[in-house]
Amino acid sequence: MKRVTDANNRFSIAFPPRWTVEAVQHNTKILSTEVPVSSLSRSGSSQSAMIGVGPNVDFTVPPRLVVIPVDFPRPITPDDIANSVHQDTTPDPNFQVTQDGFATIAGQRAYYLYGVTAPRGTTPSLYMVLAFFAQGREGFLVLGATLNQADRVRTDYATISAILETFRIIPQHSSIRRPWTTALALPEVTGAPHPTPSPLP
Repeated sequence: MKRVTDANNRFSIAFPPRWTVEAVQHNTKILSTEVPVSSLSRSGSSQSAMIGVGPNVDFTVPPRLVVIPVDFPRPITPDDIANSVHQDTTPDPNFQVTQDGFATIAGQRAYYLYGVTAPRGTTPSLYMVLAFFAQGREGFLVLGATLNQADRVRTDYATISAILETFRIIPQHSSIRRPWTTALALPEVTGAPHPTPSPLP
């Protein structure tokens, strides 16, 4: 796994060697098109994101994982985001939540959602997992997605889960900001994929 740190030194995460990783600035489009839960899109403001895209092995939709830092006007917790989602009166009709709850991911408390999107035009149905982390007034939405087909979900979900377990929030007691960089590689994650989607550990 190859660890990368975002341009504003807010978080780091590791991706498999064959994944391509890109930093994206001014990601209003990402917030409006990638985040299927409208209350998350409206909750705060974001100016940057990091996108990792896996190999397109079957020439359909490659797996992807997006990390979106979100700034809030007050301290935020995963519980606040859960309450916002549950109180949302305008849910996205194209996204069906199949499961949600709280979990410890990479040693950090997070609120998570599983769901599927409806096919739209030439875009097929996607299987998604969203995890929300928080530290002070900074929130981090991590979204993994793959083609909503049983074989792809089994294999890609295992990879996305392994990536999620490498996510680290960088404490902001330091004002140092550094360019987006790669760090020491983590050992390759191995093991059999999950046979079916299941709650995050």
